[in-house]
Amino acid sequence: MRYYNIQLSQPNGTPVYLKSLQGKPLTSLTANGKNNPGALKIEWDLPVNPQSTGDAANGYIKVWGVGLEDITRQADYNNLNIAVYGGMSAGLPLANPQQAGLLVQGTIWQCYGNWLGNEQSLVFVVGPFTGTPQGDANIPFTWQAGTPLSVALGNLFTTAFPALKQKISISPNLVLGYTETGYYQGLKPFAIWLNQRTQPIIGGTYQGVHIAVDSGTIKVWDGSQPPATTTQIQPQDLVGQPSWFSFNEINFQTVMRGDIHLGDTIQLPQTIISQTASSQSSQLRNQATFSGKLLVTKAQHFGNSRQPNAASWNTTFWAAVPPVSSV
Repeated sequence: MRYYNIQLSQPNGTPVYLKSLQGKPLTSLTANGKNNPGALKIEWDLPVNPQSTGDAANGYIKVWGVGLEDITRQADYNNLNIAVYGGMSAGLPLANPQQAGLLVQGTIWQCYGNWLGNEQSLVFVVGPFTGTPQGDANIPFTWQAGTPLSVALGNLFTTAFPALKQKISISPNLVLGYTETGYYQGLKPFAIWLNQRTQPIIGGTYQGVHIAVDSGTIKVWDGSQPPATTTQIQPQDLVGQPSWFSFNEINFQTVMRGDIHLGDTIQLPQTIISQTASSQSSQLRNQATFSGKLLVTKAQHFGNSRQPNAASWNTTFWAAVPPVSSV
């Protein structure tokens, strides 16, 4: 069954609950972990894009069926912390609860309510822990001569974004022979500059360093480091066929899942259905168009907990062939 769990909290970690739910969590599960058919309807569009590509965007979550007491105190939800978990819970034959997980984590930059006819709803506009609605965090950056970029970035993020975890996986050859400094008005302009700055250091097919805020973690990668693990996509996970998106990049839809993140490596299935040895020759039309290991470059979670079609509870991934270089 479709699973969601939306957790609100004060900056100090104190949990916050919707007044309508009378102290109960905003989730699709009952207290004993079973699917709750009476859970509130949820819609969301949650992009998880690299800051370095310039197309990072805020997400939104819409909660239907809230009471008037929540709509009238909508401003009280501004600037709260929010963590959104999603995927599938046990109940259907192909549902895999192990694929559920943290989709996004950040701050409610704006909350507004609506009352139209007999429909009452709240909308949360969600941004990462890298700024406020009034402006992005300022980033002073110093890259000391002879210091690996991974060390310089680790020091920067510890100071600028202490609420975020760090995962840095980049080439150790990113070292300068001189000290370089800069001042950037936000993570996005800094990430764009860093991507352009690092590409010529290695050269060749090297893609440069990418930065993204993914599920409460600031991730830095360049595709040069071998992955610790590779996630196998099963035929039953796919919603339709993978397709070309741009040069050397594809996109594909899966059932909503929170276990694959930016910078991870995935393996697409060889076929889109399970086959027996005797049926191989007659089922060539069911072969997947793409195969091999791919690096996840972007993701977007689309959800409507009550809409019956498969596309209304999916995660769309963009993935590319990892670069081949001596970095």
